[in-house]
Amino acid sequence: MKGLTENSDKFKGDAANFSPQLQISVVLLSSCLPAVENNDESMKEEVAKVILGIGDKGGSGNVMEILGYTSSDFQKGFDLANEMQNEDLVKMLYSNFNQNNIVVEFTLVGEKTYRSLKNR
Repeated sequence: MKGLTENSDKFKGDAANFSPQLQISVVLLSSCLPAVENNDESMKEEVAKVILGIGDKGGSGNVMEILGYTSSDFQKGFDLANEMQNEDLVKMLYSNFNQNNIVVEFTLVGEKTYRSLKNR
């Protein structure tokens, strides 16, 4: 697992594009989630948004709503939720294309990751 300082160099060029809290979230996710680390920066940013959004809503929420996705982005939202489930961050509870819903809830790992991101 890479340390926080090793991953920080990856994001220096994009620092102006992210809020400070999101910058920290993306770097922390890179250091603790190897599978997410192998994906592009936009996916890391989206995972951080979902984790923060779910945590702020009490531990469960609609991925599509948190990311502001329309039904045309449903597959992208589903793939992201599935990747987060594979990383044991969330459990997917419900998915419905017609309602534009992908409802997930935190696992214990997801809650711990949220607290880590919120406390930074």
